[in-house]
Amino acid sequence: MTNDRYNEILNSSEFQKELKPKLDRLHDQLVSGRASVLVGAGFSKNAEKKDGVEIKDWAGLARVFYKEIHGHEANSAEPSLRDPVRLASIITFKHGHPYIDSILERELPDEKITPGNLHKELVRLSWADIYTTNYDTLLERAATPNAYQIVKGEDYILHKDAPRIIKLHGSFPDVKPYVIDEDDYENYIDNHPKLTTAIRNTLIQKELYLIGFSGNDPNFKKLLQWLKKVCKDEELPLIYLIETIAGPLPEDESLYKQSYNIETILRPTVFNDIEEYFSFIFQYLHNKKSGENSDWRISVSYEQLRKVRNFKFSGKGFSNDINESELTNLIETYRNIRETYPGWAFLRLSQFENGFEHLIDYEITEVEQLINRIPDESLLDLVYEFEWRLRKAFYPISLLPWLVSKCEKIINDLEETDFNDNAKLQSIAIALLSHYRITFDVEAFDSLSTKLISAILSSDSNEIINRFRYEMALQAISLMDYDKAFDILNQWTLNDDNYEGVLWKSAILIEINREEEAYALLEQAIKRLNNLKKSDIQQSYLGTFLSVINIFSPYKGKFETNVKVEPSFETHSYFRYFKVHLYDALQKKQDRIESRSHRFNLQDVNITRLMDGIINSTQVRYATRIQMIWEQFGYPFRLGAMTINSQLMLLSCDALLQSNIPQMALNALMRAAQTDTLRTVIRKESVVKLDKDIIYKWTDLVLDKADSVTDWSASTAIVYRLSIIILIVISRMSVILDVARIKRIIPFLLKIYSSQNHEYKNEYLITVFNCLPESEYGYIVQLAAECPIKIDEAKRDIWFPQGANPKDISLSDKAVLLVVTGLNESDTRKSNSAYVRATNIYNYCNEAQKATLDRAVVKWRSANLSKVVNATYSFNFVKLQVDDSASIHERLENAINKLRKQLETPKVDDGVIGYSGRPEDEVATVHALRSLISKEQGKELYPVLAQYMLEVVSSFERENTRLSPVFGPSKLHDMDAIAEIIAKCDSSMVSRDIMDSLYDSFTQLYHLGYPRYDAIEALNNQSPILDEANLFNDILSIKEDVREEALEYLSSKGFLRYPVLWDTIWNKVAFSSTPEIIDYIKTIIRAGKYSDFVLPNSNTLVVLFRNKISEIDAGFICEGDKYDIIYRIKQLAGYISNIENLPQVVSQAISAWRPDSEMDKSLPKDVILGFEEGVALYQRHHQNLKRLNM
Repeated sequence: MTNDRYNEILNSSEFQKELKPKLDRLHDQLVSGRASVLVGAGFSKNAEKKDGVEIKDWAGLARVFYKEIHGHEANSAEPSLRDPVRLASIITFKHGHPYIDSILERELPDEKITPGNLHKELVRLSWADIYTTNYDTLLERAATPNAYQIVKGEDYILHKDAPRIIKLHGSFPDVKPYVIDEDDYENYIDNHPKLTTAIRNTLIQKELYLIGFSGNDPNFKKLLQWLKKVCKDEELPLIYLIETIAGPLPEDESLYKQSYNIETILRPTVFNDIEEYFSFIFQYLHNKKSGENSDWRISVSYEQLRKVRNFKFSGKGFSNDINESELTNLIETYRNIRETYPGWAFLRLSQFENGFEHLIDYEITEVEQLINRIPDESLLDLVYEFEWRLRKAFYPISLLPWLVSKCEKIINDLEETDFNDNAKLQSIAIALLSHYRITFDVEAFDSLSTKLISAILSSDSNEIINRFRYEMALQAISLMDYDKAFDILNQWTLNDDNYEGVLWKSAILIEINREEEAYALLEQAIKRLNNLKKSDIQQSYLGTFLSVINIFSPYKGKFETNVKVEPSFETHSYFRYFKVHLYDALQKKQDRIESRSHRFNLQDVNITRLMDGIINSTQVRYATRIQMIWEQFGYPFRLGAMTINSQLMLLSCDALLQSNIPQMALNALMRAAQTDTLRTVIRKESVVKLDKDIIYKWTDLVLDKADSVTDWSASTAIVYRLSIIILIVISRMSVILDVARIKRIIPFLLKIYSSQNHEYKNEYLITVFNCLPESEYGYIVQLAAECPIKIDEAKRDIWFPQGANPKDISLSDKAVLLVVTGLNESDTRKSNSAYVRATNIYNYCNEAQKATLDRAVVKWRSANLSKVVNATYSFNFVKLQVDDSASIHERLENAINKLRKQLETPKVDDGVIGYSGRPEDEVATVHALRSLISKEQGKELYPVLAQYMLEVVSSFERENTRLSPVFGPSKLHDMDAIAEIIAKCDSSMVSRDIMDSLYDSFTQLYHLGYPRYDAIEALNNQSPILDEANLFNDILSIKEDVREEALEYLSSKGFLRYPVLWDTIWNKVAFSSTPEIIDYIKTIIRAGKYSDFVLPNSNTLVVLFRNKISEIDAGFICEGDKYDIIYRIKQLAGYISNIENLPQVVSQAISAWRPDSEMDKSLPKDVILGFEEGVALYQRHHQNLKRLNM
């Protein structure tokens, strides 16, 4: 292209309006190392070729494939020509893949074509990577030697650093099978995981441009579908297609591309042809002046780092001395890099992508090695420069304990005046402040900040003042002292050009619920930046400010600005970059990277595994840096009720909780207060691994702050965060807390409950209760009894613990008055909750209090007998009184008659029968009064139940499942009620025919998967269902509900009946490590309630208690199941330990499960308490049996 023609196009209005903005963006991306290109078949047409050689496109290949299949040429209207991939699939199906590979090699003669000028111009550009779906070698041959690493296929990508030419579909002549047919596309991700990861990372981290593709290409749709699949069906990032078509696209094609997030760069009509179009594009991108600061690099070479340490070998071995001149050179290089820093708000992302990220780990290792050997006079300079570099890389010194130690060595013995006019000391001291804040070292933070404040505030450096003020404000936030944070902001005065200060100050304002002030600060700063001349500094701050202010868009609308921000300065790009690296580290940890190879000799296998420590270190590093980006960018964790970036919060905090600085995760989780994230991250297996001293300190910090809250219903940031943290985090920390701290949590849980906070759930109180010894149960009872009677979304009152000793409790009259007042409520939901509360506290009342409750319950049920089913059940709680207006027997007769009439009334068969779930339901009424049914009433009742059961069974058979939507939980509950009525009632006057009818119904339900053994036994105690052989199958059933019903029935019969089954159960517990053994242990302990305990042989118990831990650890079960199993075995060990004349060998085996044993050091408290609970259960069972036998 001549210069005149180039300038003509350059100055045309079409270029200026249509193409220039898009090429300028591409240029910026190339300069920043963030642009990759995917080259398609159309670009190969630009190759040089010998006479007579045809370069076929997809349309040409389709014709070749068609002729190969049908033996003749296709006419132009042949529809199958539109899908060459389908035609290729037919050929591979008939002849195999090597056959179609040979066709491609024949029809695309790579050896007869050479790269054209456009190929050479394309590879001259600074692409991050060049991908291609072409099989030919034009791009490789066009590139200058060593400009690109060549990746010809899946097996070539390891250890090939960018920039690369990556062949996605194979490469002539030997990297095959070539990707051509439907199976190749469908299975690409499985067959080419490394190539898939490469293109996926490009899509996420960079911008991808498509060249040589057209919307008319039959292969284009397959390509887009594949890219979508590579992104795991998430929304595709924006992809740019350099289209060769001139003029606007047809509407349907435009919409299709938009659906795949394709932005089309159309060819303006000023271009004569496609060759001129591409020639201009490449020349323009080459000619355009590079951006400012394009030569600045933060990286230091491997060579310079190596030279500082003199590695020498002599007869005495290796020496590792410091080369002082090279050390001086290194520090000078560091200083020069810092002093020439372009002033960006944050280190440009391209610096990480272009080598610094790969080098930083090596640099850290080298500096650690030399820092202990350097002269003291060089220490301050090296630490100062190195900490600056780490800060720019979002590395807190907390990740490097050795560096913290050196910083403290420099700072600790200094006086206040030593910091005056010394920016190096001030900077290192602020880095230490950040470390103390992150690690919750409040005393060290306060001491150093007090020493620093005078020197800092007299500094003329905005950077130093900003960092100090921000650290002080962040510390106040960490301590939840929002008033102090606001005071710090009020003292923080900012000049108009102090954009860093504006960013950080607005972040704190958002955190303390002063969003309007934050928005105003951001808005003013953006307006000032808009008026500045475009520069990297302006772009970097503008990108950060816009990302923060647009978080307000749901409330304020999107903030519009006429300045386009360069992508490499957009905040989300930083988050995305580090998120991808964290994902990769987590994936490696999950996969536990392992390679297997075989040496020469037989059975000589070599397994190489990447050590967990390396993987953990990597994931912690990226998780920490994500949190530092959040902090440094002033990016809010939440905005009012809106959570932000919750997935990233979850990923980073999950990794950090397993690191040596879990405090960073705890602080971030507290500030974000994202309930779903907290429930996911605060897992029992993570909590038990935490340092107890750290958790004790943090728990005290939170609870001390909670002490200052006077109104838990207030809509303030502090109350919201404290409520969420106490409910979800602190309650779960109970598994490693001491009893005093656990007891301190309980009043706060109850205050939050009383404030009607919708986040309160009884599970949090249960979590805390499970971690208390039985001697402390009364503490919860006394506090809970004085809580207001409220109802949650499931119409329940607060949860009450069972098992407290009434002798340890002195219930207040206030607790009783709450119940009496609640029973008088007109709202039946509240009065019903008051009745439930009465049943929970009754056993803890003195005689006068019980009499008061009796009178209140009688009065309540008289008014609510036809409204609330619990009013009927209350006859089992407070017996019929002389002045009771409700006749219990009349109530029972009415219920039986109504049920009979309901069954006799003709109705349309809609598959729904009987139980309506309403309080007046007659089955529920009969069930409530089942213990009072006389044998005469039983004779009247059973025929009605038999008729009802026939209809129920019929419906179950039609649906063929007990969990059918037609019969929801209420219907199953109804069936349980009838089974319990039959098991309880005196049926001596019921006819055999009726008994047989009911027996047949329950037998059919048994075969449908609904066993009710007690009812079956009551109806026919000789039933084969109750035979030992039949029950053997049921107790081992894979159907959990069948197994549990069978085991419950077995335990109710004690140890003497079914001896074979008990041997089976003991063997399952001793020799199995699957979660089902939990059911078997519960069965064993429950049986002790009904009969004297019968032990198996000693060997079985010894195997059980000696080997179980190692078996569990070796098994593939989740941590939650592991803890459940250990808890139940501890409970069983505690239970058995009480038995008299226990064989010594068994006692010795049990000793490993006693409290304070070695295993308890790594177990959560609720699991540890299993032994103590087992002891208490045995004592209760033993006393009950003694009373029954008297």
